[in-house]
Amino acid sequence: MKFYPYSQLTTKNLTSLLLTVRLLGFIGNLALIASVGLLVFSIFAGPQTFAGDPSGLIVSMKTPGYRGVVWAMSGASFVVGVLCLISSGLCAAIVSWEYQKTKE
Repeated sequence: MKFYPYSQLTTKNLTSLLLTVRLLGFIGNLALIASVGLLVFSIFAGPQTFAGDPSGLIVSMKTPGYRGVVWAMSGASFVVGVLCLISSGLCAAIVSWEYQKTKE
């Protein structure tokens, strides 16, 4: 069992396109995994309050957080992943069609 995308797809003439299809499928899967990871990370990226020394000059400080930036990065990663998977699927269909036509 091979763990790269489209492992059972073969071709006679379009080997570079087949390698591109596999690379795009791998990048698409990584981008989707990254978008899920960023969504989980956004839980910790919200506003935070730091407590200081009660007898000191600064008692507490609140940071605004960067949850919106992480959500934007997650959304962009999701869009890139879906576009990579769609384009790799279309190119894989072309490679498969070519193999079926040359096999006859």
